[in-house]
Amino acid sequence: MKKLYPVIFILLLACLTWAQDPGNPDSMWVEIDNPTVPAEGGDVILRIKFYTDNSGVGNDITGFGIPIYITNSNLSASPILDNTVATTFSNTAVSGFTFLTASVTTNDGDSSIFPLQYLLGAIALGAGVTSGNYTFANVKIHISDTTTLCIDSLTYQAQSLNFVTSSTAEYIPNWNQLCSPIGLQQNPNELDITAYSPVNLVVIDPKQDSIGIDFNTILEGSTYDTTQDVNSDGEKDDVVKIPKPYVGDYQIKVIPQDTGHFSLGIRIDGNDQVLLASNVVIADTDTTFGYQAEVLPSVRGDVNKDNKKNLTDIIYLVNYVFKGGPAPDPVDLGNVNCSSGAPNLTDIIYMVNYVFKGAKAPCS
Repeated sequence: MKKLYPVIFILLLACLTWAQDPGNPDSMWVEIDNPTVPAEGGDVILRIKFYTDNSGVGNDITGFGIPIYITNSNLSASPILDNTVATTFSNTAVSGFTFLTASVTTNDGDSSIFPLQYLLGAIALGAGVTSGNYTFANVKIHISDTTTLCIDSLTYQAQSLNFVTSSTAEYIPNWNQLCSPIGLQQNPNELDITAYSPVNLVVIDPKQDSIGIDFNTILEGSTYDTTQDVNSDGEKDDVVKIPKPYVGDYQIKVIPQDTGHFSLGIRIDGNDQVLLASNVVIADTDTTFGYQAEVLPSVRGDVNKDNKKNLTDIIYLVNYVFKGGPAPDPVDLGNVNCSSGAPNLTDIIYMVNYVFKGAKAPCS
């Protein structure tokens, strides 16, 4: 494989003959792997897919010219496109082609200025692609905030979307654009942080927003409550509740208001409280104590919480439903069709169809 510059690529395709698609219309579209990223930012992978029914001598596809246009709706998301050939064409139908190009053709090739034009191309000097469904390219974009990404085709310097066969016939496939909202990963359960007095709390989330006794810039619906005596010791405690917290590290500052001792616990619905501190002595009120708690994603279908949805999760559900095994924790992880009640046979069948038959993913 050799990297090909866009001008040379266009020249190679310039003298081809326009023709009809050899069979039924071929098509190209975009799918997204992960429409959410961690609160501190992460990579979104959009896969350009295609279908062809080409077969027979001279009908294999040996050339692709795919100019696309990518837009971003939120400047604060600070998107950065990875336009390296290695990333773009890894594990694709054209990874073994002779010449490949992945070039940003706007703003002097700056892959961080959106909207941008992006020319993708592949040429094989040997055998090409025949009938089937394939991935053509991986469009990897680093995102730092919520946004909407759109990918559409365009014409770049007379180069339009096209497929080329080994008999040098050139034709235009059907194209379906994609616009996808990109969110930040959140745990679907409430995060409770409780300080057993005499202390106040400041909780800082992965986006560096925070909540304290007299301020709140954190997620909507979050509360700071000082009216409860959670452990029934006769003193009011400080309770911070954050609905659907972001996935990532939370920093917790414990600020003494008096001498004595304090304890600090966290809980996510469906789990027991975990103590981060127990009966810590407060010698003076000038010391601030710091703790960290990591919120992990809880994804329906990932019942064993290993960040994958596969056969292991199906076995876990079978053991729970039919053999009295441990319940998913929280139990909603196994309720993959979002029905009411505990996981049952319907959820197992749903997961089997998803894992082995490519059916609809678990609900969110």
